[in-house]
Amino acid sequence: MIISIIWWSRIAYYKLKVATIVLTIHVVLVLLTTRVHYSIDVIAAVIVTLWMDIYIGRYVKYFDVLFSWIFKGI
Repeated sequence: MIISIIWWSRIAYYKLKVATIVLTIHVVLVLLTTRVHYSIDVIAAVIVTLWMDIYIGRYVKYFDVLFSWIFKGI
């Protein structure tokens, strides 16, 4: 969900960004209060997401072209 927030910010979809932030906060609170995950799991998820954004973000355009071909049937 955090990667969605980053990408909604980049393409200037303010309403979806705010909705995703609210849903992310809700999910984190539910996970922590029901003791499904520990606090370190949530922190690790944020770190991994930011790492993915740095290293995978430059390849998004290639995946976009690939999936466009698949869904267009080319």
